[in-house]
Amino acid sequence: MFLSTPKGWLILTAVISLFYYLLTKHNQHFFEYLPFSILLLCPVMHLFMHGSHHNKDNKDNKDNKDNK
Repeated sequence: MFLSTPKGWLILTAVISLFYYLLTKHNQHFFEYLPFSILLLCPVMHLFMHGSHHNKDNKDNKDNKDNK
């Protein structure tokens, strides 16, 4: 799992620190642009969620070819 690696902990700590800084020092800007950031996350989530479909389809197609 990614979070169990030192790199994962470093990235998680950096993201939490960034959000803390934004909420304490720039809360007006943070809440002003929050709806736009949620909209920008939609395409990223779409890419990550559909990435697993391609692997499953390729595996199924390979199994079907082997059975023929």
